Amino acid sequence: MNNLEKQIIYSAILRLANEDEILSPAERRDVISELCRGLCDMSLDEILNKTRNNRKLRLKRGDTATNDAYTGLAGEITMDTDTGIIRVHDGETVGGVAMARAMDIAGDWVVESQLPTAENNYTWYRKYKSGWVEMGGTINTVPATEESTIYFIIPFKDDTYYANRTLNYYVGSNDWVVYCGSAVYNKTKTSMSFRHKGVVSWYACGVSE
Repeated sequence: MNNLEKQIIYSAILRLANEDEILSPAERRDVISELCRGLCDMSLDEILNKTRNNRKLRLKRGDTATNDAYTGLAGEITMDTDTGIIRVHDGETVGGVAMARAMDIAGDWVVESQLPTAENNYTWYRKYKSGWVEMGGTINTVPATEESTIYFIIPFKDDTYYANRTLNYYVGSNDWVVYCGSAVYNKTKTSMSFRHKGVVSWYACGVSE
């Protein structure tokens, strides 16, 4: 350490130890940074960054062959750098147990859904991982000729989706006639229309955008 470095360190220590000198947080940081530079040949920010980087979690890792030959401690986790797959070890099984990735699991499952409530006008939907979507709802009107347009929560890829409606039609004397069918029109990717009386339930399914 040369005389200039010693002088810088001595000056910084005196400033920090001087009770008569009031240092702002920024000034105190500058003094500490000078002290670090003189003692460690690094600024305060460089030391802090180095400390933060050392605290990052990095799993033990290696290629597939290395993982296949490794017997880890119970509870140890390693990563296969060839496949990106995580392996969990029990202290006995050579190679550990490979954890499946979501993309590797066969089949289809719901990734997004909505239950019918008064707030969403009693509409529901289920969207699957593959992009398949099904939705439906209920419309309750007075027993008079009505026309309704349904706007889909999730747009379809095109207008070839399947759709139908079930109509509960009140004809008087407590008699109800139920009509089932796909009497819908003006089908678009985002909506469909139909005429009805009374309570009608609708359903549509197909591939989403």
